Amino acid sequence: MRQTLNRITFTNQNALMLAPFQNQASHTSHKMYRDIDRLSREQSRNIYRTRSMYAQKRPIQIEEPEQLIKEDFPIILSMRYGNVRKFDLMYRQQAQQAGINRLMYNLFTLGRTFSSAYFLANLLRDRDSSGKTPLHYAAAGGVILDESGIKNRIVLKLMNIQDNHGISALMISCFLGYSQNIKILHQELHLRDNLGRSCIHHAAMGKRPEVVLQLWADLHGSIDEMGRDIWNYITKYGIRSKVERMLTLKVGVDVNGDNWKRKKVDFLGGGIDVISRMEEQQYVSIKFD
Repeated sequence: MRQTLNRITFTNQNALMLAPFQNQASHTSHKMYRDIDRLSREQSRNIYRTRSMYAQKRPIQIEEPEQLIKEDFPIILSMRYGNVRKFDLMYRQQAQQAGINRLMYNLFTLGRTFSSAYFLANLLRDRDSSGKTPLHYAAAGGVILDESGIKNRIVLKLMNIQDNHGISALMISCFLGYSQNIKILHQELHLRDNLGRSCIHHAAMGKRPEVVLQLWADLHGSIDEMGRDIWNYITKYGIRSKVERMLTLKVGVDVNGDNWKRKKVDFLGGGIDVISRMEEQQYVSIKFD
């Protein structure tokens, strides 16, 4: 009887001594499972976000390589996107490293107000670090290139020159929506950048449906190196409905209709073309005799 009581007492003492460790182990185990549960919930949320992100994408996707612009200085990128204020703020710090001279600065910042009084002939042949000429800066600033002084001094001497990425002055004008310079830079319509994109592709990237329409007669069949046509670009950049509506008004044909009638039209002086809807939402252009 006494041995039994001693055994019970010893067992109770062991239980009291081990209780804190058991509680600690239980707490550790609970914390571990709680962390696992939290991680699983976060992983589930990430998966859901990823699926939602892909679900919201358009059927036609264009993975746009960014190597064309990553090499440039921020001040050159600000010019590329027409941001005069940002360009002016960074000019003192980055102009020398980026190779931007005073003529380039005047052409971009003055824009339409640029005159021959600001012309610096000794800086005309300079290029910045990305290979852009003063004509690129004039195109980005919206300078009226058709004026006799600017045309003879700048345009005729620097036309058809592309930068290190294959970007021409006309591509910049189309990207920024300066359609008034398309006529004077018409000789650059055949140029392509390093990814095979033409001026009409750059107009779509800049979300300029009116410029896309103006270039349609000459470049609507342009395809880049990845085999993507203009319909892929206007779909990605969200201007497809506007372009279709403008084509409808210009051509006089419902581009969303199921039935098509062949009709000879004078489209932007080109003698073309009604857009024809084919199977699987593919579009082609057809010429009429």
